[in-house]
Amino acid sequence: MASRVHKVSIDHTGKILPYKNWRKNYSLSDGPAGDLFPTSGAGTLYKAEFFHNDVTDEKTYSELAFHTDDLWWFIQSKRVGVKTKRVPGISNLNYIEGTQEDGLWKVATKIEMTQT
Repeated sequence: MASRVHKVSIDHTGKILPYKNWRKNYSLSDGPAGDLFPTSGAGTLYKAEFFHNDVTDEKTYSELAFHTDDLWWFIQSKRVGVKTKRVPGISNLNYIEGTQEDGLWKVATKIEMTQT
């Protein structure tokens, strides 16, 4: 259950497109759906059974997703077939001044840009 989601974009072959191509703050569907990506900074609830057992594998997490924790949660939940449900309505984020200059999303975006 997420108060804010992005819609994962895929190409005609079913390949997931880069994050920059996803539909951000998506509100045209509340799901449940496998292509709704919950953004935990806006409020997301998970039960422990919503994740694959590897979710607590700190070594792999550190190697693959250290700066992209939302992606880690998303992939680990998809591995066990969990779909995302969005809380109806628009959820805009309110930031505390001076807290977004070095956010994880900026680090992850920089990493993605070097890989494309």
